[in-house]
Amino acid sequence: TQAQEVCDGAGTADTVAAVVAMALAGGLKPVDGAFIANLAAGIVLRKSGTYAISREDVLKELAG
Repeated sequence: TQAQEVCDGAGTADTVAAVVAMALAGGLKPVDGAFIANLAAGIVLRKSGTYAISREDVLKELAG
């Protein structure tokens, strides 16, 4: 994890659950699903209100 400024926590838990489920359904190891879900949650936390995360959002975050 990385410390970051939080804008809004709405939908963060839903994002984590959805990303982990998708990762496991796609055949990823649980640890990899948790890593990607953590990145996705970080993206959602920086947005105001609810935010529908995209694949591109996660890939951009991974690229740094």
